[in-house]
Amino acid sequence: TCGAYLEDCRDRLIDPRLLPGFTPDKRPDLYFTLGEVRFAPDGRRLALAHRLGLFVHDLDADTAKPVVPRTDTSRKIAGVRRDGAALVVEGERGLAIWDTRTGEQRLVRDRRGFLGFSPDGELAAIRADKPPRVEIAALAGGEPRMIPVGELHPHLVRFSPDSRRVAIAAGERIGVWDATTGAELWSELRPERVRSLEFTVRDELVYSTGEVVAIRDAAGDGVPRLLLRREDG
Repeated sequence: TCGAYLEDCRDRLIDPRLLPGFTPDKRPDLYFTLGEVRFAPDGRRLALAHRLGLFVHDLDADTAKPVVPRTDTSRKIAGVRRDGAALVVEGERGLAIWDTRTGEQRLVRDRRGFLGFSPDGELAAIRADKPPRVEIAALAGGEPRMIPVGELHPHLVRFSPDSRRVAIAAGERIGVWDATTGAELWSELRPERVRSLEFTVRDELVYSTGEVVAIRDAAGDGVPRLLLRREDG
């Protein structure tokens, strides 16, 4: 399809709103097909990719702004910060995090593997290889923290609500680290691969495997408490 349409699912609009700047009538000489479309978690901005580059659409102001020019057709949107102020782009040559307000690059790496932003938007988790690690990089700059995760690549990374801690799962290994220093708070090997993990507002970590759902204090105090077993249904 040419163009982009925005529909309010709550009001069930019959005629969805047309996003300006992304339709053939705006540029009759350019008939392009949209690629990826990503909402910022706060729902106020929309990142769109097409053959002209990557744009961020401010849904409040109803305006579109180019962020990344088309220099590499392999580029994909890998993530959007909660407030829409940063956009992660990955391509064959690696990844870059762009400031959507100024159009400047905040961080560049020669590898792909974006894993997520911290809730405050100041930190980014990126996969690193040889050996497998998780890099915690501050968008403001400075030396990143490299967290070793064993022999397997991390497949799940979650930041605590206050952005001070980061939980990582790599195969059967799970643990929590200090996001600012990289110091390990605790880690352990589970009998099975960890399938999901999330922090609670009480600073506890809930995680699940194929057999159990458990909860543990994020600081590592005490022992895990079982919430559900597979045989319990």
